[in-house]
Amino acid sequence: MNGAVGALVPLLLRTRSFRAAMVPLLVAALLGWTAYLSLEARHLSPDQKVTAALGGSDGATTVPALLDPGQAGPDLPVTLRGVHVDAVRILSVIDLETPAGQQGFTYQEQPLPNASIEGVLELREGRWPARPGEVVVSAASGLRVGDRLSAVHGKLNLTPVGVVSPVWERTAPLVVAAPGTWARWKVTPQEAQESGLQGYREVFWSSSDPAGAVTRLDRHVESGELDPSHTAAEVRAQATAFSGRAWLERRLPAVLAVWMGALATGGLLLRAVRRTTLPLRRVGLPTRDLHRATVLAAGLATGVVLVVAWLGALAATAVVRTTVLADGDAPLPPFRWWGPPLWIGALTAAFVVLVLAALPVEQRRRRSRRRALSARVMAVAGAALCALALVGTLQGKGFTGILLVLAASCLGTALLAGAALGLVRATGPVGSGLLARRLVARQAVGLTSLVVVVALLSGVVGSTFAVAAGLITHLNASSSTGMPPGMAAIRPLEPGERPPEDLAGQFRQDLGLGEPVTVWYGFTPGEEGREVPWWAVAQVADAERLFGDLTPDQEKALASRAGLPVVTDASDAHGPVLVVGQNLKWLQAVKLGEPKSSADTEVLWVHSGLTPEQDRQAAHWAEDHGRSPYAVWATHVADPIPIATGVQLAAGAFTLLTMLVCGLGMRGLVHSLMPLLAGLRASGLGARWLRAAVLQVALLVGCVAAAGGLAGVLLSVAGANPLVNHTISLGSLPWLALGLVVVGGPLGAVLGGLLASRRVRVQERRA
Repeated sequence: MNGAVGALVPLLLRTRSFRAAMVPLLVAALLGWTAYLSLEARHLSPDQKVTAALGGSDGATTVPALLDPGQAGPDLPVTLRGVHVDAVRILSVIDLETPAGQQGFTYQEQPLPNASIEGVLELREGRWPARPGEVVVSAASGLRVGDRLSAVHGKLNLTPVGVVSPVWERTAPLVVAAPGTWARWKVTPQEAQESGLQGYREVFWSSSDPAGAVTRLDRHVESGELDPSHTAAEVRAQATAFSGRAWLERRLPAVLAVWMGALATGGLLLRAVRRTTLPLRRVGLPTRDLHRATVLAAGLATGVVLVVAWLGALAATAVVRTTVLADGDAPLPPFRWWGPPLWIGALTAAFVVLVLAALPVEQRRRRSRRRALSARVMAVAGAALCALALVGTLQGKGFTGILLVLAASCLGTALLAGAALGLVRATGPVGSGLLARRLVARQAVGLTSLVVVVALLSGVVGSTFAVAAGLITHLNASSSTGMPPGMAAIRPLEPGERPPEDLAGQFRQDLGLGEPVTVWYGFTPGEEGREVPWWAVAQVADAERLFGDLTPDQEKALASRAGLPVVTDASDAHGPVLVVGQNLKWLQAVKLGEPKSSADTEVLWVHSGLTPEQDRQAAHWAEDHGRSPYAVWATHVADPIPIATGVQLAAGAFTLLTMLVCGLGMRGLVHSLMPLLAGLRASGLGARWLRAAVLQVALLVGCVAAAGGLAGVLLSVAGANPLVNHTISLGSLPWLALGLVVVGGPLGAVLGGLLASRRVRVQERRA
């Protein structure tokens, strides 16, 4: 580095406009990385997930054979003798009478202590249970040592001898009993059946070769003796595997924020370097030295900014962990100080800034026809990208298609917004509006770039929030019970029996329902050994009560031997079909007439026409009345998932970033117009009149950018909706977050324009 370059680098770094250009990158990296590190702190580390699942054991295997209360259960399968059994845990859900009234508990029975509870349960008071009937209770239950507990159904008395703290579910009401307690429970089979009291056993084991043990154990899965086993290595591998959802919700926004900040910094840096180096070039300084000094100064400033942003993000995350996240249901993971979004964002941001800083800065005369051509090119490119976004819906249901739709939608609408700004014509009646339009025409290139950047930033951030919320809704809604909204069925508790009359009558009375439709539910052997499920009704009127009016062709197919085919999409159907929703997609046909053989069929009493409130009552009726959940087949009522606090905080942070980018960009553009505004002020135009013109320019730029961002969000949601089975609804969108992101552009533009226009009088005096 020669002496001229060494002298120019400090000069550039001391320039106020050069340092101001680094602010967007600093704020974007600080906010994006803080949001990423804080959101990651809400998820357990791989080692913590292993401990939560297995404690100190090497693996676990579930025995699918159910245990009724009062039964000790058969001996463990012989295959488990090849491993060292740490504990056999009986699990169930029971209702107990406590001093505070009836309360539901998660029930566990196992010898205590054992390896499977290492790091899972901590004894806080008393001792571990040793005899049947002794239990330890969780601190969240509010129970104390010596309280009297008894089962709501049957006869079972429990004595708390200790209080434990579940490490990974601090608020869970838990009862852990000594071995033999479940077998002491005296309850009639009918009462156990009606109340749904059943348990199952999970075996925790250790082995010198866990992978080999799993291979041996899983050979007995098909026979029904055991369920698939899982080991610590498998849990850890699953926790560390790539997760598209995690990237979309927590990591991608951080990367995009840094990219947007780098683009904004690069654009502002070009203007700052041009203003600083052009006078120096005119006085004879070599262009090569100026270029090298610019790149070196940009690299040094970018490195310092990224390090400061990283340290600030670590400090802010530490504050969030100790305040907002400290009282969670599980311990926080180890402090994360690094991650893929950080190094990806840092490397790409440095690359973008250095590339933009290395561009030539010679001023060239821009012709109006070139601007018009640029607007046309942006319009064509934007339309092509929007079309590509629609094509992305055909790429299949996966995160690749979703990311393609988001990227093409946001960039396409941002380019269209920039092209729309070029439609402003500098004609009309004399006034501040005419001056504003002429100012837009004078700074068309700079304002168009600002609109595209802000619209792209708003669109990407808003689309990410919207689609992430839609995916959560999709996962919530996809957990279907197989019964559609508006229907509920009463099932028999045992094969070959009819549904219980007393339960059905009470259910019908509580919900205010009419007489149900009798439906026979059976299976027919299909291709490749698969069973084809079907429903049968006694008459056509019963089918119409369930599915609506049928056409003559549908009635004819209903009466056929194969029945009326059931589909969710009739576009590829040949012949009459019955179109149903996604909840009934498992059903293959509806038939007419009672089956001749009832050996392999189940009788259902199906109610239809339930209101949403009745659906909600039906979903919780069995639990509320202490009856077997299996007896009532109701639709899945998905309670609305509130927008996470982290998402709303991230939306607020990105709003500040949008305001900053738009405000700084608008401020720089207004500063470049200061000589013109000062001349107009000196010619007699009022400062308020000039500020009104600047305000109109700011409003125009901010509103066009906001419209482009909002259009990108809407197009992204519309394009991604088919990829998630059309489960993104208006109610599932984070409207507060979207509103904050969209209004950030206009607010930033107005504030930046107003603050910059206040210097008109100062410029006038200097003139």
